[in-house]
Amino acid sequence: TRETPWGIYVYTHATMRELRQHLRKYLMVMIPGQEKPVFWRFYDPRNVWDVLGTFDNWRLHVFLGPITKLKTLLWGEETASRFERERRGFPDNAKLGGKLMRFTDAEMKLLSQQKIALLTAKMALFFVRATEKYQTQKEHETIESLILQTICNPKIRSLKYFTSDLCHEKTWAFYFEYAKRIVDICYEHDINHEKSISLFCYLLVYYEIYDVDSLPSEWRVILSITDAMDFYKIEKLSMMLINTIPDFYRQYSA
Repeated sequence: TRETPWGIYVYTHATMRELRQHLRKYLMVMIPGQEKPVFWRFYDPRNVWDVLGTFDNWRLHVFLGPITKLKTLLWGEETASRFERERRGFPDNAKLGGKLMRFTDAEMKLLSQQKIALLTAKMALFFVRATEKYQTQKEHETIESLILQTICNPKIRSLKYFTSDLCHEKTWAFYFEYAKRIVDICYEHDINHEKSISLFCYLLVYYEIYDVDSLPSEWRVILSITDAMDFYKIEKLSMMLINTIPDFYRQYSA
């Protein structure tokens, strides 16, 4: 089984030519705030289910068209659905209205909320595991290895991963709330790329800062630099504090 993150399985009674003609219509889509079409990798198994989850039943039915079943197999996890309940009562010959599919503001907002919720949970897990009290037998774990297991772990794709046995309920509540506040601070300073946020979290743990009120003023000064990309600000902060950019950040493709 392939473990690379590209490709989905589709089941259909249509010919390959008919299937290609149908799916080709979704390679370019319109999104709010963009005047020109953008490329949509609908075949990316890492987010196809999240995207389809924002569609209403009619929109989902039209997108699937001749597809009777969709399946992904990623990192050993299989997900599949025939969408029978969602498609019940709709005609088989439903067509896409207009030349391109348009994502709505509501759909984009929901996708953003899902992304932030997952990132926040991954950050909370990182903070939990980085705390000495919750280090298991692996006392030699570095901050970098912990961040690769949590925030930068592409295999954590759903909130279902975060079960109650990860740590004590009160501990999780504390670090999850802390993670939420860190996300808020990042977004307030236009730091919204997961890659940049992960390096910020690295620095927080490096300096054992687990209270936003303890965030040094000089950190906030750099975060507040106007007209600067978030990558620039976070990298500048890292160089000021530890005089280097960690390897995980250099290798991070997000």
